[in-house]
Amino acid sequence: MRMIQKHSRRTIVFMFISLIIVGQIQLSSAEEEHLIVRIVDAKYPPIFRFSEEDTFSYSIFTTYLSLEIENPTSHNITITYGCGPFPFPYLRWDLEDKNIELEHVFVIEWVEGTNDIPPGVRSKTYPIEILVFNYQEETLPRGEYTVWFDYTNCSSVPVPVVTYKILIKVTEFNVSYHFEYSDSTEVYTIEKTSYGLVFISTLVILPIYLKLIYRKEKKDFFNS
Repeated sequence: MRMIQKHSRRTIVFMFISLIIVGQIQLSSAEEEHLIVRIVDAKYPPIFRFSEEDTFSYSIFTTYLSLEIENPTSHNITITYGCGPFPFPYLRWDLEDKNIELEHVFVIEWVEGTNDIPPGVRSKTYPIEILVFNYQEETLPRGEYTVWFDYTNCSSVPVPVVTYKILIKVTEFNVSYHFEYSDSTEVYTIEKTSYGLVFISTLVILPIYLKLIYRKEKKDFFNS
């Protein structure tokens, strides 16, 4: 009788340990089933352009961001898209002057298809465009900006996407870039003379300019 009880206890302990090991393996596998999109660098200062129309004026700020897109699994992850095979930029802002109007501009060509993201890390560079109306300063309006990229605009991804943002803070004297991924901050002193004013004659030039950028990025994307 004691021998049977001893074997029973061993069996229960063995089953318990096995369940823990299997659970850990399943959890580890589940944790790997995702994509990571992180901003790892940003060029400073942004490219500044200004245009004055009959009834209003606007400034354009272009910043190039370096991204890493990581697939931590051992197999391809297929993305189904309705307008572009890349992560889309998002912008959230909180300005000191609430009367300032701005927009995040992103022009695309509508294409549909699928794209396989292989295991590993791919590096890409994307521009973000911030359009500020009736504003002539050579630096972004003072306040805080949050930028990130995600596959949620017109893409369908079968796994979760983990995003790491860049937080931009503009004060009267400096601009700071804080990168969530590395938890690091870069601070730049504002030097207004470092920008060059480029006057744009019509609003038509803006979408053409962005369209050329997109075509170049799309070409680089498919050739990678």
